[in-house]
This record gives sequence, C-alpha cells and structure tokens, in this order.
Amino acid sequence: MDANKIHFEQENLQRELNLEEDLDVWKFILSLKDNEVEIEGINDKENFKVKYFDRDKASRDIKKFPNNKKPIVFFRQRTKTICQKIWNMRTLDFNLQKEEQMNFAMVKKFTEMLINCPKEIQLEFTRPPKKQSINEKISFNTLKKYLNSNLWNVEKPANGEWVVEEERIKQNPEHQRKLANKARSVDFIISSQQNPNFKFYGFAKFSQAKGSGQGLQAGEAKTFLNECKDYCDANDDKNHFFCLIDGIEGGKAVKKLKPVVRRYNDRIYIGNSFEIIQKISKHEV
Repeated sequence: MDANKIHFEQENLQRELNLEEDLDVWKFILSLKDNEVEIEGINDKENFKVKYFDRDKASRDIKKFPNNKKPIVFFRQRTKTICQKIWNMRTLDFNLQKEEQMNFAMVKKFTEMLINCPKEIQLEFTRPPKKQSINEKISFNTLKKYLNSNLWNVEKPANGEWVVEEERIKQNPEHQRKLANKARSVDFIISSQQNPNFKFYGFAKFSQAKGSGQGLQAGEAKTFLNECKDYCDANDDKNHFFCLIDGIEGGKAVKKLKPVVRRYNDRIYIGNSFEIIQKISKHEV
C-alpha cells in the first residue's frame, strides 16, 4: 500500500463529508430573515462577529454538523467564514469599503450563489480537510488497520499528555498539557499485548508538497529524536521510539533525519506509516 495514496483518498472523502455539512448550514442561512442575524464587522481587522442566539431553531434545522460542535456554534463559524470570503474577494460586487458595512443580506446573497453552483465549485468553498488535523488521524488509523490487532494496542493520547524529555518518558497531569513542548510530545503509543512493558512512543508529522503550507517543521522532529537518543543512552529497557512522516515531501525528510539516529537503529525508527508498521511487525514473535 502507498501511504500517500491513502492520505489523498481520505482527504477527498473528508472534503465530501465537509460539503454535506456546509450545505446544511447554507440552506439554514437562506431560511432566515435578513434581520434575524446581526453581523458586526471590525474595521481594519478583517474580522466579523455573528450574533444569532436561537439555539432551539439551529438544533432543529441543522441536521448535519461536526461531532465536536453544537449546531449554533457551527452556524456562526460558517457564517463568519462567508463574511471573510466576501470581504477578501467580493468587496466590489457588494460595494464594501469597511468591514462594518457587512450585513446578513449580503451573506444570504453570496450563500445563494454557492448553493446554485455546481458541486465541483462548491467543493472549492467548503472546509479544507488539511485544516482539521485530518492527516494525523489518517496516519493513526493506518497504524490501527495494518498492525495485528491481536498483538498490538494503538493509542492516541491527548496532546501534551506524554512527553519524552530529560531522559524520561513523563505523563503530564491535565492542567500541564497545554504547556508541553510540541517537539517533545508523544502523538501515538503502541504497546504489545503479550508484554505491556514493550512499547513504541511515536511522533507524527505530515509533509505536503512544497508551497502547500504543510511543509515539515524539521526542527520539531529533530528535537524529538534527540530526546529519544538521550533516553536510550540513560535507560536500558523495552521502550522504543519512532518518527512517522507521511506526505509527498515525507520521503525526503526521512532521508535527512535517518543519520540523526544512525547508532540507534535498533530502538528508534524513522519512516512513513507502512515503514513504521514493517519495523514494529518484526517484533511479532
């Protein structure tokens, strides 16, 4: 299997799901009267506040929305996005000179154009999957799917819950997790079902093509790897580590990072999802 192909297919699938949810909000926007929603534009900030408070109506009429959001919150966010698109690209069409001139009638007019567009155009205006941390989820699901579920447990801890630093693997209490250094934070934990002390602590990144805005922050990966090296030097145990990098530019990044852990190849692995799966699967005895 090709890790990049999996990411490509899953991103397109997520984009389709995003459009289904956005269409529901767009239709809800058109169902409202011009005076039911107040738009407050903040001049010189390219920012807008959406004031709408009928939670019952939003919950009743908006049937599709992200699991982690309430319908009224999702509505406000998507309406704000439309305001920003009008301001950034359609000020001449709507005769806008200041943000404070934005109103809900303009939002409805723009939304009506979106609904009447072909699906191919609508997909350009829906939420981009890459802004939803979807790539980390895809890498995680790939590990879960292709590692033997009878032999391995694959977990996604909370951000900042586990870190590798100061020659230790530490679990942070909840109130300290936001302060954890991302470069030392553990993204995935894979543990053996036969020997719970045999674990792999992983750092995951997605590196898209150059110029896409999703290039790899190599410094973070190097910091994680250096902390793992320090741990291995200080601890002779069953803990292993990996740096998982998927994406078009991921292969180049892997080649550059492998020399960093050349003397630690038996405990620290670098590669894409399937290379990491292959390395871990070799421990199935």
